[in-house]
Amino acid sequence: MRYDEDIEIDPTEREERERAAAAAERDRLIRTQVVRVMTGQADEDLAEDERLRAEQEAAEEEAREAEERRKNSPLNKLIGLLFTGDILVNKEISRYYPYLICFALMLLLSIIIMFSALSLGIKRSRLENELKVLQEQSIRQSEQLYKATSRSAIIEQSKARGLNLEELPTQTYIIDND
Repeated sequence: MRYDEDIEIDPTEREERERAAAAAERDRLIRTQVVRVMTGQADEDLAEDERLRAEQEAAEEEAREAEERRKNSPLNKLIGLLFTGDILVNKEISRYYPYLICFALMLLLSIIIMFSALSLGIKRSRLENELKVLQEQSIRQSEQLYKATSRSAIIEQSKARGLNLEELPTQTYIIDND
């Protein structure tokens, strides 16, 4: 066969070959299944399939029951009642209204106390800062007063004014008024 010769391609031949291959595969599978049925392996496989199916159904049933229990749990019912607003008209819960009101009031009181404590803390820190400033001013004024009333400062001022101070010749005593 040369490359320049035309080759006639029949599409029906290919389809027939594919059909024949599929039929041969199908026949092989049928023979395999017939052998399995005759040897009893098919019965074992069917029993295993039935057991797996039963286990799967039991697991699905258990999952459904768990989901149903979860949906019907008291907590989920309470949450559902809260979101829909039906909790206000529910007879079972109406006996707990005084407790809920007391709880809400205590919560409100705790919030008020917390904010007042926070406000007092801020006020205290502001007053402490103000006290520090006043203490610094007091120390500065004491220093200035000491500078102005010290013995050396008084002698300087009296000399600047032309006054001559003399020391007392005798010892001075402090008299207590007690």
